[in-house]
Amino acid sequence: QIYRDVNMFCCKGTSVVDQAGQEVIFRGVNLGGSSKVPFTPNGATHRTPEQSGLVDHTNVSFVGRPFPLNEADEHLSRLKQWGFNFLRFIVTWEAIEHAGPGQYDKEYLEYLRAVIEKCNDYGLRVFIDPHQDVWSRASGGDGAPGWTFEVLGINPQNISKCYAALVHQATPPEEYYPMCWPSNTTRYACATMFTLFFASKIFAPKCTIEGIPAQDYLQDHYCKAIQQVVHALKGLPNVVGYGSLNEPGRGWIGCKNLAKYTNDVKLGICLTAFQGMVAAAGTPQTADYYVPSIIGFKKSGTRTANQGKTCLWKDGQQAEVWKQHGVWEWTDGESNPKLLCPDYFTKDPKTGNPVNYNKDCLVPFFNRFIQSMREVDPKCLVFLEGSPRSEKTFVLDGICTTENIIHAAHYYDAITLFFKKYRSWLGLDWFTLKPSFGASRVQQCKNNNIRTMVECNNKLNLPTLIGEVGIPFDMSNKAAYDSNDFSEQQAALNSSMVALESNNVSFTLWNYCSDNSNQHGDNWNGEDFSVFSVDQKVGSKPAHNDGGRALKALVRPYVQRLPAGSFVKQQFDIQTRVYTLQHKAKGDATATIFVPPLQYPFGVTVQVSDGTFSWSDDKTQLLWETSSNSDLHTLQFWDSAIKDLERADMMAQARFGWFVDWVFFFVLIGVGLSAVILNM
Repeated sequence: QIYRDVNMFCCKGTSVVDQAGQEVIFRGVNLGGSSKVPFTPNGATHRTPEQSGLVDHTNVSFVGRPFPLNEADEHLSRLKQWGFNFLRFIVTWEAIEHAGPGQYDKEYLEYLRAVIEKCNDYGLRVFIDPHQDVWSRASGGDGAPGWTFEVLGINPQNISKCYAALVHQATPPEEYYPMCWPSNTTRYACATMFTLFFASKIFAPKCTIEGIPAQDYLQDHYCKAIQQVVHALKGLPNVVGYGSLNEPGRGWIGCKNLAKYTNDVKLGICLTAFQGMVAAAGTPQTADYYVPSIIGFKKSGTRTANQGKTCLWKDGQQAEVWKQHGVWEWTDGESNPKLLCPDYFTKDPKTGNPVNYNKDCLVPFFNRFIQSMREVDPKCLVFLEGSPRSEKTFVLDGICTTENIIHAAHYYDAITLFFKKYRSWLGLDWFTLKPSFGASRVQQCKNNNIRTMVECNNKLNLPTLIGEVGIPFDMSNKAAYDSNDFSEQQAALNSSMVALESNNVSFTLWNYCSDNSNQHGDNWNGEDFSVFSVDQKVGSKPAHNDGGRALKALVRPYVQRLPAGSFVKQQFDIQTRVYTLQHKAKGDATATIFVPPLQYPFGVTVQVSDGTFSWSDDKTQLLWETSSNSDLHTLQFWDSAIKDLERADMMAQARFGWFVDWVFFFVLIGVGLSAVILNM
């Protein structure tokens, strides 16, 4: 249990430190993937809109997410045994305020406190993540309550009919492609809601709710809803802080040409922003149709959206918000829509001044959120998030404070994410999407991507937490679920873990889902990222490992505490199971390292350059004390059942594995070139 004062952590420069001034490394999971959808009725997105509570969206309950209270001990003890010390705890605005504006679910808030008290019993610290993806369940994701559409005059039941979003519950399975949901970020429903949420006072001043600008109305209700969580959890010693908003969308803010499709994900009918506006007004629109391919996405003809001529707006097509603000108009009666301002969302319509999404939209929201949280919990940490892949442009000009602020960026291996296959020799740069080839180059690219995130935050004098990172477990058409061979998943997860550990960055894996199944994954949009599944439970011992996936890559040694600013190197070789830590602390210093029994069932042989070491009572934490002013302190340990000579042989075999990978890569290139030449 954690009994110390709630304000046990603070940010000191680019580190999070404890009361003793030690840098703390957080490592954990997102809990959990199915918390995006209601528990009652079961909101799993493979169910129909009626079955999943999408139609009767005010009468739902999230009590039981991430798991019923009577299951908490099983799941939390498992996470503790796996060496995790931190949870990114998923809540949604909908879970708190689904019944209507200002109507809070007190039963859920009481349940939330009870679950997080349970987390405290297992020494698990928590930060609350107000989660959303593409705005709401009604727009193909999760997060905001359904009534946020209704107060604007939008009928959420018509979103799918107008092709304003790809909604899993309402889309034929053969047309709902893997990882198609991110395309909703620029489709009408999500793009309109985020544009209004962040900038209605700039781009839609006529749009008001109860006489209040839509921007202020929506942000005020959101912040007050999360404030209810802060009140409910106040005083719990293991709650360290609150996230601002998961992966906030920018809507169409900054879009230079509304007549072009601008999303990196091309799947389904790819309507431009302008076509989306016209379709939402009830007029069918024809556009290119894309499907997945081995090289990404390929065009497969054209299709027409909204053939039923359904209007998204309750008061008819004249209520369409962007038409009201002069973005487009009808000509020739109502038969020919005309785009009037292709770059409408790039500058203030009143002043003509350019609009900067970060400075003019995101940072003012951050200020409102920080102030709302600290009205209730003045010393809480706040984890700020921008849009994915925007880490290089993440700036805080105009922020009200940087005290106890952490940047919670996200990182995924894009190739593995979208194609659900792992290839050690093929990768994509997270920022540029440029390919890299060869196992060593791919790994270095991943390491550099994480390093870039850390360096960008260092310039802002902010600590870094990678709030989401993980792999899909349903790779290669779910082959592992039949063979029980998770070697592909293990290799993919290990590659990401190596990148994180090489930069000694705190992170929370996406995700742990207590009700994950092989058939339906995390019960949301076909995703299957959970490191645990009920379908992998086979009664094996020890019980805490039963149900785990790719555990040899997941459960690994790592440094949990060390003197702030002293880190030099950390490495765990998954093949030899040799762990190395180096730091450069001066004078008396202590580093704490987690040593998992799963990797070392016979204990470890420890070798240090200087100092002494001791063990925690349960033999899972190694405390290494150094006192010299040496320029570099080094610790290594390995399985005590392995002799030094055997360890050297294993390391040689590991290096040979990289050589084989390169040979295989060049053979593939040769075969490909031969095929091209023969077909010329």
